[in-house]
Amino acid sequence: MFVLLVFSHSVLLSQNQDEKTRGTTLEAHFVKEEFEQEAGVLGFNVIHISNLSTTPITIKPELVVPKGWAVFSTAIIETTIPPHDSIFIPFRIRIPTKADSDIKHEVLLNVFSETNTLLLQARSYVKPVSFHNWQLVIPQRRVYFYPRIKLAEFDVIIENNGNTREFVRLDMQPDFKVRIGSASDWKTGQSYELGPEQDTTIHFRVYYTNQQERIFDISRIQIIALTDNSQDSKVVLVEKYIDTYDPFQLNYSLPHMIEAGFRMSNTRNEVTPYLNARGKQIFNKTSDFEYLFSNYNIGETNHFVDYSTYRFIYSRKSLKAGVGSIGSTLGRNMYSQNAIMLSNVFTLNKYNTFEVFGSQDFMDPITSLAGGYNYSKGNLELQGSVGYNLNSLREVNTGSFMFRTSPINIWWGHSVNAILYALREEHYHAAPYTQQGIAWDINYFGRIGKKFTFQLVNNYGSPDIPGSRMGLLKIATNLKYKPFVKNNYFSARYINTSRTFYNYNYEGKKMRSFTLHDQYINVLYHSYKNKNNRWSLGPSIELYQSLSPLYSGVRDTADYRVQKFKLEFFDELWHDLKLNFKAGIRNISYVGNVVVEEMKYDLNLIADYNRNGYGVRVRYDYGPMINSGLYQAASDVDYNGVQLAPYVSKYYWKKRLNVRLFVNTTYRFDLNYTYLNIIPKVEAYIFRDWYAVVGGNYTFNQRKNNEFDYSNYNYYLEFSIKKYWGKSEKLRPEKKLRRLKVILFQDENGNSIKDQYEKGVPYVKTRITLISPLNAEEASRFPIDITLLSNEKGIVTFKQLPKGTYDLTLKSLNNLKEYFYVDKQNKSIDLSRTQTVYIPFQKANSIDGKIEIALNKFSNESGETRDLSNIKITAYNNLGNSYSSFTKKDGSFVIFAPGENTYQLRMKNVFGSSYSILQNDISVYVSDTTEILVIFDVVENSRKISFKKARPDIPDSVKFAPVKIKVLPGEIYENEDDRTANKDSIPAFDLNQITEVIPMAKGTIYVIVKETEIQTDAVALMSILKENGLKTFLGFDAEKEIYYVFTNTFSKRSAAQKEMDRIELLGIKDGEILKF
Repeated sequence: MFVLLVFSHSVLLSQNQDEKTRGTTLEAHFVKEEFEQEAGVLGFNVIHISNLSTTPITIKPELVVPKGWAVFSTAIIETTIPPHDSIFIPFRIRIPTKADSDIKHEVLLNVFSETNTLLLQARSYVKPVSFHNWQLVIPQRRVYFYPRIKLAEFDVIIENNGNTREFVRLDMQPDFKVRIGSASDWKTGQSYELGPEQDTTIHFRVYYTNQQERIFDISRIQIIALTDNSQDSKVVLVEKYIDTYDPFQLNYSLPHMIEAGFRMSNTRNEVTPYLNARGKQIFNKTSDFEYLFSNYNIGETNHFVDYSTYRFIYSRKSLKAGVGSIGSTLGRNMYSQNAIMLSNVFTLNKYNTFEVFGSQDFMDPITSLAGGYNYSKGNLELQGSVGYNLNSLREVNTGSFMFRTSPINIWWGHSVNAILYALREEHYHAAPYTQQGIAWDINYFGRIGKKFTFQLVNNYGSPDIPGSRMGLLKIATNLKYKPFVKNNYFSARYINTSRTFYNYNYEGKKMRSFTLHDQYINVLYHSYKNKNNRWSLGPSIELYQSLSPLYSGVRDTADYRVQKFKLEFFDELWHDLKLNFKAGIRNISYVGNVVVEEMKYDLNLIADYNRNGYGVRVRYDYGPMINSGLYQAASDVDYNGVQLAPYVSKYYWKKRLNVRLFVNTTYRFDLNYTYLNIIPKVEAYIFRDWYAVVGGNYTFNQRKNNEFDYSNYNYYLEFSIKKYWGKSEKLRPEKKLRRLKVILFQDENGNSIKDQYEKGVPYVKTRITLISPLNAEEASRFPIDITLLSNEKGIVTFKQLPKGTYDLTLKSLNNLKEYFYVDKQNKSIDLSRTQTVYIPFQKANSIDGKIEIALNKFSNESGETRDLSNIKITAYNNLGNSYSSFTKKDGSFVIFAPGENTYQLRMKNVFGSSYSILQNDISVYVSDTTEILVIFDVVENSRKISFKKARPDIPDSVKFAPVKIKVLPGEIYENEDDRTANKDSIPAFDLNQITEVIPMAKGTIYVIVKETEIQTDAVALMSILKENGLKTFLGFDAEKEIYYVFTNTFSKRSAAQKEMDRIELLGIKDGEILKF
């Protein structure tokens, strides 16, 4: 509730003041020569004027204030000041909200004589109290990537409605699918300086960067504006549509494949044909047949089997029988090239199974037999096997025993698993000899509390066990400690490995032994808190020694030792770039036929970048490439080389083209050696799972120095045709699918046929829904509900649709103006064959109309022009279709609606209870030729005056007494000609001067000042609030048809409560916080 306070001030005369300044006749000053004042609040000041002369002086005071300021006073009038006397002139002043608080504003007093001669001047300075009122405005909260266009645009407006200068920082936070650009050279966090009542507009461009092909996509851009004391944020949604649905997928799940081609190379002068095939045929739930065949030299018919790799296996339940390249994991050396195999798994009970395997090579004397036992219950699994292989071709017999366990939980957080080997090999090629022994792998994992984990590893191989485990002893531990942050931790690793091994020569003679020993330790700190930058850093130490036999020279053994001290760094940036960096020093000692003692720098750098199928790997080594572990060679101590390996592995054109290219280039500075290897392969889809394949290999190496000067190259090219076939449960057969094309056009002549000159209707959401599939099973397996957006030609295309009946619905993104899709009901399409459907958009006729107001004879508004803009007029018919428009300032309107229909035109009484609409719901028939003019007559209701009945007073009770009436004269002016106001007139508000009507948004918090069903009442209140320094907005709820006057919108209730506290200080007690 607002109370209009009228202040009246009388002229106060002061008697017999002393003279202040000699030689002058008048003196004037403001009591408050400088003061602060809040905008919209009445301030008070007094002017003191003294007459220092001996005669009366008549003066005409004038107060000059900045434009837009208001002064309230009745004392600024012509007056006479007696000699040696003074007067005080009080006044009130109100400053507008637009007054700049960064400067002092001058209030000037001019004192004129009776003859309008300027006698003197005085000045007072007012500094408005600063208040902040800026906001972020987004005209378009939703923008679109139209079909085949990956660019959208929107504006961001920053408005400063306060009276002080603002420095606003603007930040944009898009999601990963879009990229932000700006025509204004905007940069993240850029600051904008705005003076009072200033605004700025920044134009942004949005680029769609997501590589995935999607029918529909929506991206979110968070816009944040900050100052030192407040912030505002808005969200822009960017929707992406396409005009073609083509769910093309390469069906690699087809069970059968055959490839036939030929190869050409520089080492052979002939074309070599080759053939590859593989597949699996399932006969029923219990049996299948699996095959594999490969031959890259089919022309060599005499050695066809030798050049072929093949495997044919028939399975029935757990029984398998096959022929070809077959092996088994039940034992060592259980493999042969041309074997006949039989295996079976016998189920003993619920937890125990027993497996047998046997094979016999039919071209070479190789026989394999094995048996295995498996126990599985819960998380515990135990496996044991025994195997024996007789290979008369290599003259080696191998017996093996293996035992494995799954991780066994000892107690909470502790587990252990182990593998045990026992091997025996008998060689009888020349001098017979036997190698046998045992080996094991033990892995222990433990956890102490929530911060400490460790792992212990032990690998052992006895001195005479055949294979790579001979003489092996390895003890390793890996510790992790998480002291503070969840994703950051320390780790320490220690590895101690030694191995002593020997070999036999071709004659069966035992050779001299090699001894290798390596110790390595590192301590690293791992930072994984930032998912886009995960790194590790720490020192490492390695001690290495190798003793190898010498067969010439003065020494029997070469002793090579290295001590390495390094700093290790690993980093992964945005999951695309991986860095591995190690740098330090090496102390090298070599004692053999020569003695070397030196210190060298050690540097190893590996960088691998991979994004969207494109990548490159760069490696530089100053020092051995194999820089840790057992197998380090003294010959590599001077290694100095760089390696560059770009690669491409990417699909194009919806995976119709598969391109793979791997390039490896190495250059060694220490040897002047160059190596190049290029492996390209392109696989292109032709049709119906037919592919054309082109591939090859090119190798080049060159070395030039004082001892060597050579270079050579090799290459081959392959061309082939590949075919996939068979039944797949994952994808539908392409031959059963159909194509639907929908063309939306502007039907200018109304014949429902698209003529050549008729344009398409762009940017209409076209949705199809499968409601009745031809095959009932496809309704659940392949549900169809697809929405596309028509392109500039008004075309959308749906490919690979199953047969059936579809519902078609349309919804335009933009205003189509005079074009309408007449049938708003779902259109049913029976898709049994590929077809094109034309949808005409009828050109509508116009309904012209006007609102005319008839005023009462004695109305105070007679002769005034009334603003009739923004009144909604709706035309609706019996089919449920409705079309709306808003009036112009003079009350005229135009509604576009399809012809040959009868419509009822309706408007809401927005003029209040004092007015009536003579006829609403006016019925109009719209044809293609008739011009319609509709008049809404609004009349002012007659006013009634009620007279109270007069009663004579009782004479005895009447007492007459004089009444003192004090007349308070006064006028309010703002530096313009005085004019009187008609207090009885009905106020008319210019609707063009108010803020645009804003639809109320669901989920938004508002601070509501008032709600009303009458728009003019809301506008009148907004005008009063604006005069009192409070800016408001006008919202409208279309469902309830209620207008809301609100101060601002908020995302948090706490911020809205602060706004409520602020407006309560202005005297508004009926406000409320409302969330829609």
